[in-house]
Amino acid sequence: MIRSLAQSNAHFSRAVRKLPLGVSSNFRYWGDDRTIYIDHGKGARLRDLDGNTYIDYRLGYGPAILGYADERVDEAARGGMDVGGVFALSTEREYEVAKRISRMVPAAELVRFSNSGTEAVMAALRLARSYSGKDAHIIVEGGYHGVFDGVLWYADVKDWKKGSQRPPINAYSDGVPDLLKKLTHFTPLNDANHLEDLLKRYHQDIGAFLIEP
Repeated sequence: MIRSLAQSNAHFSRAVRKLPLGVSSNFRYWGDDRTIYIDHGKGARLRDLDGNTYIDYRLGYGPAILGYADERVDEAARGGMDVGGVFALSTEREYEVAKRISRMVPAAELVRFSNSGTEAVMAALRLARSYSGKDAHIIVEGGYHGVFDGVLWYADVKDWKKGSQRPPINAYSDGVPDLLKKLTHFTPLNDANHLEDLLKRYHQDIGAFLIEP
């Protein structure tokens, strides 16, 4: 059976008038006639405007690890709204959550919350630079670390001839300052030898290694 995207296509023609590419993030744009719009989700599955069902491996880029419309999560969210929502001040609950995270991840001795993954990576990278005194960082090719200038780079490692020292590095978007390119190094996935060589060559400049869990 051929999948229909008639309703998503119709919505795209409306959305593109108010949203660049008809979406709120370039990663959600798959083409004028292939971009889908979600009606609702439950568990690990999504249903689009045309009734097509998908298994969602993105999970909101990370935070929806329990899936969608989980009764326990929804109940806790409603409880949070009863308290008043989000404040520009701290609450006791932040401490309780931080304790739980430290118990689950012993290496997380101190916890700082952020509003997005992009903000979390920005803070982590700044902390690593401060501690190490080094400004450059390594990215595993194909990894996603948010949408700020320091990580909006890619390298075509697959077709790169390893005889040269660095693969060609390009920005994902116009408007990213070219001078930041020199701070970014790439390593292929599952290539420990290349990573070791990279660290030997540039260890005096590299202050962080970004890798997705």
